[in-house]
Amino acid sequence: MDLKFRKPEEVVTLLCERLRKERLYLEMTQADVAARAGIGVNTVSNLEAGRNVNRTGFVGDFFI
Repeated sequence: MDLKFRKPEEVVTLLCERLRKERLYLEMTQADVAARAGIGVNTVSNLEAGRNVNRTGFVGDFFI
C-alpha cells in the first residue's frame, strides 16, 4: 500500500477497505474479528464502512 502523498482521510479509507478485504480473504466473520480484537461487532462493521472513525486521531500522527 503506497501511502506517499495521501491525505489522512484517504489513508483511513484504504485501511478500512483493507480490513474488510483481509477479513474476507481469511474467511472470517465480523464476529470472528471482533472476538480476536476484543471489540464489538458493531465496531468492526463501522470500521469497515469508514463510519465513526476519528480520521485525525487514527492516522494524523503519521503525517507529522
